[in-house]
Amino acid sequence: MKFYSADSGRSLRRVSVLYPLYAYLLVPLLFIGFAGILAFADSPLERPDTVLLKLVMEVADFSPWIIGLMLSGALAAAMSTGANLAHTAGVVLVRDIFGATCMRRASDETAVKVTRWSVVGLSLLAYGIALLNPSSLVMLLLGAYGLIVQLMPMALGALFFRQLKRHSVMAGAAIGSLLFLLFQFAVDSPLGWHAGVWGLLANVAVVALLQMALAKKSAAREAAA
Repeated sequence: MKFYSADSGRSLRRVSVLYPLYAYLLVPLLFIGFAGILAFADSPLERPDTVLLKLVMEVADFSPWIIGLMLSGALAAAMSTGANLAHTAGVVLVRDIFGATCMRRASDETAVKVTRWSVVGLSLLAYGIALLNPSSLVMLLLGAYGLIVQLMPMALGALFFRQLKRHSVMAGAAIGSLLFLLFQFAVDSPLGWHAGVWGLLANVAVVALLQMALAKKSAAREAAA
């Protein structure tokens, strides 16, 4: 939502180029992970995403006040990210799904109310899924990005390749998402690759084939005319 709130096409292109610099802020997390490898070499952790908690509470000799401050910072970071994701999901649900179907004539006030309740409902749903399937944060992120990356042809088409057709990128995203879900939850991914990679490859292939078919169809119409 923050990425797509640019006030112009030029700002959007600038953000798309500069946004990867955010990855440098993740460097301290790498040091925490390397410290965990050394500290727990003899007894590896069952869940790697608990390394900060283990380091602070079991390895470092800090007072309870320092431990509380450090862990409250980690909790605040998680809450800010979770709030942003819940808000984004609620807005997308109301604007792009309900707004295009059952809420076409809804007022702005009604849309705001439904968005608020959607945030609550989606948050409870996510909490229930987390209780039923307590996967590590790394696995959850990899699974989420496997679907998000299927939107890449759409984003590239909107920014750089205007010749891409809407039906092509939508069909590619649908096929790529279905293939990702198949390899992620039903069938082992070939070659040990992440399921999102196979989904993206199928996505790009579908987009390319449909673009070629549409180009031939357009050329045939022009020749007939």
